[in-house]
Amino acid sequence: MCGIVGGINLPEKALRKMLSNLSHRGPDGRSDYYSGNFAMGMSRLAIVDQLGGVQPFFSKDGVIQAIFNGEIYNWRTLRKELEEKGYRFQTNCDGEILPAAWQEWQSEMFNKLNGMFSIAIYNAQTCELILARDHCGQKPLYYTRSGDLFAFSSEIKALKEAGIALSPNHAQLAPYLINRYVSEPASLFNEVEVLPAAHWMKVTQTGELSMQKYWTPHTTSESLPLAETLDRLDQVTRASVSQTLQNDWKSVLYLSSGVDSSLLAQYMSELGAGVSSLAIGFQTHQDETFAAESFAKSLGIEHHNIHLGCEALEELPRVISQMERPVGDALIIAFDALAKGAKSLGAKVAYGAEGIDEHFGGYSFHQAYLKAHKLGKAGRWGASQFLKTAPDALINRLTNFPASLGEEGKQRVIKYLRDFDSLSKDGQADYLRFLYEPSELTDVISSGAPPHFSEEYTMSEQWSVNQLLARQYDSWLQDWALIRQDKNSMAHSLEYRCPFLNPELIKLAFSLPAHWKIRNKHDKWIWRKLAERKLSRENARRPKMPFYLPLEQELWRKKLVEMSHDILTPQALSQHGWISSSEVEKLKQEKSFLPLKKLAALLIFQLWYDQYF
Repeated sequence: MCGIVGGINLPEKALRKMLSNLSHRGPDGRSDYYSGNFAMGMSRLAIVDQLGGVQPFFSKDGVIQAIFNGEIYNWRTLRKELEEKGYRFQTNCDGEILPAAWQEWQSEMFNKLNGMFSIAIYNAQTCELILARDHCGQKPLYYTRSGDLFAFSSEIKALKEAGIALSPNHAQLAPYLINRYVSEPASLFNEVEVLPAAHWMKVTQTGELSMQKYWTPHTTSESLPLAETLDRLDQVTRASVSQTLQNDWKSVLYLSSGVDSSLLAQYMSELGAGVSSLAIGFQTHQDETFAAESFAKSLGIEHHNIHLGCEALEELPRVISQMERPVGDALIIAFDALAKGAKSLGAKVAYGAEGIDEHFGGYSFHQAYLKAHKLGKAGRWGASQFLKTAPDALINRLTNFPASLGEEGKQRVIKYLRDFDSLSKDGQADYLRFLYEPSELTDVISSGAPPHFSEEYTMSEQWSVNQLLARQYDSWLQDWALIRQDKNSMAHSLEYRCPFLNPELIKLAFSLPAHWKIRNKHDKWIWRKLAERKLSRENARRPKMPFYLPLEQELWRKKLVEMSHDILTPQALSQHGWISSSEVEKLKQEKSFLPLKKLAALLIFQLWYDQYF
C-alpha cells in the first residue's frame, strides 16, 4: 500500500518533489528508479513483508520493472503457479510477482489478480510503460500529458510538481451538479485524466496512448436450488473475507447496524480476525452507534463510537483538500472522521462492507425504477395525480429515507412518474438520485451554456436488474463510494480494504436470477437469506438506513448557512463566474433536505476551487 508516481521525460527533481507530496500515503519508505527518459517512484505504507517489500520489483533479467499501490490478495496462489513455470522469488511481498506475471501472461495478468491496485510496469527493452487499475477502482491513478511529458500519480497534487499548471474544466460542472461527482476518465481539471477502473493502458516512448478494458460484470445463469446457492454464496463470501485478512497489524472494522457490515463482522469473527469495530453517528434519532455497539459486544469485539456534531462541518476545507476531486456531499467529513478514529486506535488497516448494494440491489433508487416500470403508463399517471394532493408526510412514510424530503422532494417524485416515458433509459434509472435535474442547470450555471442533456423517448426499453446493477461499476462505485474511503483513509496513512469487492463474489452475484435480488418490497433478498443463517432475525431483516448528514436539523442547517455566507460570497463566485449568486441566496433560505444538499454541493465546489485556483 503506497503512493506511486512516474512518467516519461520527467526530470529527477520533479519526481522527488512528487514523491514528497505522497508521504501521507507512504510514510514507511521511499524509493525511485530511472531508465533513460523513464522514471518511477513510490512512497510506501508497509503492510506485507515490511523489510522485503521495497519497490520497484525487477524481473530476473532486469528488463521488467514494476511498482504498485494496493494489495494482491491471491498472490500466494499466483506465485505458486509462476514457480511451477520456472520463476523464482526472493521476498514474501505480494508485489514481487508482478514482473513475472507480465512476462508470462502480458495483459491477461490483470484479470488473474484479486485485490485492489494501481500498477505501473516498465519494459526497458521496448521502452513501453503499462498502467493498470483494479476491477472496481479501489485504488486511484491519474495521468497528464504536456508536450513530450507524460506523468502519472496516485494523487493529483503530485502531478502539479511535474510542472503541470492546472485549470478548471468548465464542461464538467454540469455533471458534477447532477451526479455530485465527475465520472472517469474526466475530472474537474482540464489537464488531468483518470485511468478508468478495470482498464490497462500502454504508453510508448513517444507518448502515444492505447487503452483497453479487461473486465466487466457479466450476467450468466445459475440453475442451482436456493439451498445450494446459499451454500455457495457462504463459501465464496467466507473465502473473500479470508483472503483480505493477511496482515499482522491492528485492524478496525467500520460497523453500522446494517446487514452488510454485520455479516462482515460475523465472518471476521468466525475466521479469528483480531479486529476492533468503529461506528459513527450524528446525534440524531437515527443514530446507529448503539445498535452497532450491542452487536459488536455479542461477538466479543472491542467497540468504539464516534459522534459528530454540526461543528464537524468546519473540517470540510481540509477534507476537500484530501479528496482532490470534489464529491458534492458533506458526508465526506464522516469518512475522514472514521479514518482519523481508526488511526487513533493504533490501526494500520481498516475494513468496510462496500459493494453488496451494487451486487445485490440495495439502493432505494433501484427499487423505485423497477416499481415505476411495473406501474405502467396509466399507473404512473395515477400515482402522480394522487401525490399532488397528498401531504408531504405521506411521501416520507413511503420511503426509508430518514430525512423529510420536503416540497421539492415531493415534486421530484411526481415529475419522475409523470415524465418517466420521456426520459432516456439512463435517466429513468438515475433520475431520483440526481442532485440537480438537467433542466435546472440554466438557472444554476451563470457562465457559459451547460452541456446539452438529450432525453430520448424509450418507453419500450427497460434495464434488467443485472444490467441496472452492472451500470454502477462504470462510475457510481468508484467515483462516488470508493473515492471517499481511499482519499480519506490514505490521508491518515490507513489502508482500507473491501472484502466484498472480490471478483469471484461479483461473478457469483451476477449469475443469480433477478428475483433473488430485488423481490417485492425486499432489497438484497438472497443476501438477507444468507444473513438469516448467520445473524439474528432482527439483524438479518433490518432495513437499510441511508448514511447521511442531518442537514435539515436546525443546528446543522445554521452551521451550513453560516459557512455559505462566508465562502459563497458574490465576490468569490465572481472569480470564476460559473455559479449563480441568486441560486445560492435562494438555497440559504431553505430548510428542507434536498435544497440544503444542493447548498452543500455548491459550498464544496467553491472550497475546492479556492484551494486550486
